[in-house]
Amino acid sequence: MEYKELIPNERWNSPTLDTINILIISHPGEVSYYVDKIKDFIWSILPDAIIWHPKSRVTDEIQLIEEVKQMNAVISFMTAQFLQSKNDILDKILPYIIENKYPFLPILDAKNHKKLYEEKFGKIQYVDKKELDKNIFVAIQRFVQDIQSCNQRNDCVSVEDVNDFSQMYFVSYRRIDGRYVDFIQRLIHKDERLYTTQVWYDSYEAPGEDFEYNLFKIINKCTAVLLLVTPQLLEPDNYVTRIEIPYARACNKPIIALLMEETDLNKLYEMIQIKKVYKPNEWEFFGEILLDASVSLPNRDLSPMKMAQLAEAYMNGKDVERNIDIACKLLYRAVQNFYIPAYDNLIKIKTGAFEKQQLEFANTVKRASPTDIIKKIKDENPECTDELSLIKLFIQEYENNDDQYETYKDVEEAIRLFQERKNIYLKLYEIGKTEQFLISLFDSIRQYGEFCLQEGLIDDAYHQFREMYEYVQGKVGEEVNKFTTYLSVATLLIGDTLNEMGRFEEAEEYYRKSVDLDISANDDGIVGDSIAFTNVLESLNKLGDFLQKRGELLKAKVVYQELLDTIKRNVTFYGREWDSGDRVHIGVMDPRAAKIAENASRVAVISLMEIESAFIQKGKFEPKIKKVPRGYITDVTILQKTKNDEIELLSHEIMINKIEKVQWLTEYLAHFEMDFDICQKQYCVDAKNLSVVLSLNILDTCILIVHSIDFAKSTEILRNIVDKLNN
Repeated sequence: MEYKELIPNERWNSPTLDTINILIISHPGEVSYYVDKIKDFIWSILPDAIIWHPKSRVTDEIQLIEEVKQMNAVISFMTAQFLQSKNDILDKILPYIIENKYPFLPILDAKNHKKLYEEKFGKIQYVDKKELDKNIFVAIQRFVQDIQSCNQRNDCVSVEDVNDFSQMYFVSYRRIDGRYVDFIQRLIHKDERLYTTQVWYDSYEAPGEDFEYNLFKIINKCTAVLLLVTPQLLEPDNYVTRIEIPYARACNKPIIALLMEETDLNKLYEMIQIKKVYKPNEWEFFGEILLDASVSLPNRDLSPMKMAQLAEAYMNGKDVERNIDIACKLLYRAVQNFYIPAYDNLIKIKTGAFEKQQLEFANTVKRASPTDIIKKIKDENPECTDELSLIKLFIQEYENNDDQYETYKDVEEAIRLFQERKNIYLKLYEIGKTEQFLISLFDSIRQYGEFCLQEGLIDDAYHQFREMYEYVQGKVGEEVNKFTTYLSVATLLIGDTLNEMGRFEEAEEYYRKSVDLDISANDDGIVGDSIAFTNVLESLNKLGDFLQKRGELLKAKVVYQELLDTIKRNVTFYGREWDSGDRVHIGVMDPRAAKIAENASRVAVISLMEIESAFIQKGKFEPKIKKVPRGYITDVTILQKTKNDEIELLSHEIMINKIEKVQWLTEYLAHFEMDFDICQKQYCVDAKNLSVVLSLNILDTCILIVHSIDFAKSTEILRNIVDKLNN
């Protein structure tokens, strides 16, 4: 369909593809501001998503609703101007979205307008931007990831799924006492018998859903209600004593009162007839409180898969608090039964990869802006007026602004886990001989080697990559097949390791092997597979970077030009081509590959500019003397003029990376009676013979040797050739 009322923000995607469509709405005059603010963050999580927003003025309400029907989720910024104005988005589109239960994230960005919001939308749960501050991105991340996990719109449920837990306890509390909830949650999970339980409170309520309806569903499902007792609970007509506790009693749920602050218990009894109140700090384990309240403890006999799933929940803070200690304990139980996904997550923790991921996200969403930091410094240090002191304080504060996570990285333990996992895959493949186990084995060895390389364990890394190379080579044989890309990856990694070891000639050999393997996976240079395409780009990029850093500038230039040519040849599949009418991306078979192509192209262009700059500084024309054994010279004139065993001839490095260049070279040299050699490595051929020159590797440079002792003439010929071929 034609999109008239909604404006798309595309990044390597198209409305014709099966991608996730996210609608952002607010006041028509403010929506563009919010789109610009969050679109890059959303794309960092869902790079294939298309982000939409309405036009400033909606002209066709029916058309707009038809387009909204195609959205997968909606994010709405509820500003004062939006809530107070009369507009079709607020009055007609939002009610449609709520009624049809779209995944919906309302973000209240208006001071003192909660009452107005509730008047318009009732008990629909929202996120308060003021309370979240910079953590608004956390709420957006959680919302977007939930969208990602849903295949269809109706699969996204608002109430957190408690079925994955053995028991669930509902926390009933006054909002003002929210600081105690995390304490209770951690106290419960301090008891190993309760690792498999969930502590549910209103923060788990999904935005965009009816708060009260979902609250009743949760109370119906819970094992027990935990009532947090403080003086605030005694205030008249509060929601806890008026709604939650009576409903829990109607459902026959055990109510366990936990004394968090000194409170008049007689008055509490008068209000809600609570007879017994527990002081949590007086009990060693929370499980004893449950037993005393006649609540049975959960069954701890879980399958390895269930333990691994719960561990992942603790890792990500999904439905429970984030607790890596508990996650590790559950994962180690699961690996006792050789459960591979448990190994995967333990390795992620012990290599530091999980910690790094958390830090990167935290620094993205929580870092204070430089303006905020400078204001804070000036407020706290009014006596500090000189610029240098302010800069020092700014750097210190900016660095301290990073979130700190306890490190669980353990290199020795990570290597042990890598080795165990590899051995399991080896045994599985020996038993089953399936392709799936073989590919998993390759991936496991690759990750093992990459970690060793990252930690500077170069010999161990080389051993792992060689092992992968030999396994895969046996599967590839003489013909290109699905394992060719794995062989290319192993070859590239061996090149990286040899480079680190200082074995540069061997490193270049393996980098070039990787390029050749990737090109062999293509059909006449046209890539029909996105993995093969991105592998070609990566191997060319690695080779170009290696050569550039080694000072082999002309060789690097050849490689980067080939990289750009490869992208150009595949622009229909993965490039940035737009239909001028509908602005639909043409031919995007894989948005990920298109994004990689864009980045690789940018790197290649920058590198080529650096190389050209270097050539300008030192000059492009640098002929060199080549000593050639007398036996290789056939020109009688040269032999008559010198009796030396080695004859000095003039040479120059040239590019032959296009067939047109080879044709031009052979035609140009045909005008001269003298001989010309063209050499690559130790291999030299007649430069006038088109067919033999075409047998050379066009992705490498050559040395052209002029068989003449007239250096003035040789210089003129070489300069013309260099000007033509090396530009």
